[in-house]
Amino acid sequence: MAAIAKDVSGTAEQVVQVTQSVVGEAKEMAKLAWGVVDDASKVEHSTKEIWSEAENVGKNSNTVVAEATALAEVTETIKNDLGKLIEHHTKLLNDFLEKNASN
Repeated sequence: MAAIAKDVSGTAEQVVQVTQSVVGEAKEMAKLAWGVVDDASKVEHSTKEIWSEAENVGKNSNTVVAEATALAEVTETIKNDLGKLIEHHTKLLNDFLEKNASN
């Protein structure tokens, strides 16, 4: 009976050691899990910031396109006005030359 009690006692000690080992591993896993949660939170925050910046880039791109379109329209108007001005000055010069050529 003493031998059985000794075996039971030894087995109980082994169970305690295994349990302590499992508890220690569980604590380490919990630390790692908290680290994963923290990292996931940081990734989520960074993703939101990236998304916000991407939206800003999109808005800025739209503004650039609108400004470039407006500039192109103004440039076209200036080109047309300059063309008309050159035509008018050419006509005036030709008229002047015709008048003075006959003199």
